[in-house]
Amino acid sequence: MDFERIKSLEGRYNRIRVSEEDIARIAKIMAKFAKNEDEEIDIRVESSDGKEVFRSHDPEFFLCDEMPREIRYISIAYSCFQTPTKCELTFDVSEYKPAILEVRGSGAEIPGIFSDLEKELVDKQIFGYRILNIADRFWFGLGLSALLAAAIYLIFDLWLDFWASMYPEFWGSDIHITLNVIGWTAIFLTIVTGIFWIEYATKKLISPIQFTGKISDPGARGRKVRLLMFTALLLPLIISFMPSVVFNLFNLLFGVSP
Repeated sequence: MDFERIKSLEGRYNRIRVSEEDIARIAKIMAKFAKNEDEEIDIRVESSDGKEVFRSHDPEFFLCDEMPREIRYISIAYSCFQTPTKCELTFDVSEYKPAILEVRGSGAEIPGIFSDLEKELVDKQIFGYRILNIADRFWFGLGLSALLAAAIYLIFDLWLDFWASMYPEFWGSDIHITLNVIGWTAIFLTIVTGIFWIEYATKKLISPIQFTGKISDPGARGRKVRLLMFTALLLPLIISFMPSVVFNLFNLLFGVSP
């Protein structure tokens, strides 16, 4: 019985940091496998504004002076229709995607191709990438939005208590009721909508792919500024909540306060 078995392997690599030397080395590995099938790799690089596309078959292109310094997309691929074999690696920073490796074919060398390329990519994942991947989870956005909602509640509660202590007639007045409604509305909207914009913000802060060396992506500079601002705003909030969290944790586990 004649049949053909096609094996398809795919890997996605988050929190990866690569320089032009790293990409050139990976391209050389792909070029070696392509040469074994009398094929060439196809390199495609898009400039940051998308108005220029650079094509090449030479891995050394990534190291030459003509290589653009601000990039939004890189693709390295080759295919052989006789085998058939297809291998493609993409770095797409414009869509906040991880690096994607796809290898498909019927030859016995397919697992070896995938394994060699995957090793290179895994080695370039930044320290603690598994922890940073938590930022992509739904419950992380939910927890952070709930934390922000709690902060809004504390601010409104302290502010209203302050005015009530200064002016006793303020408590229960129309102004007090109106401000109370505004505060609870803000809390509700923070929890409901915060999940989505926090997810978007974390992707902007911690890009799945980071270019280093002489190359960068269009959002690299703005990402550094946003990360500093995010840390400056979030860190005091975490510190302020930490004593309460520790107290409740000790009370829950041991039935005693710390």
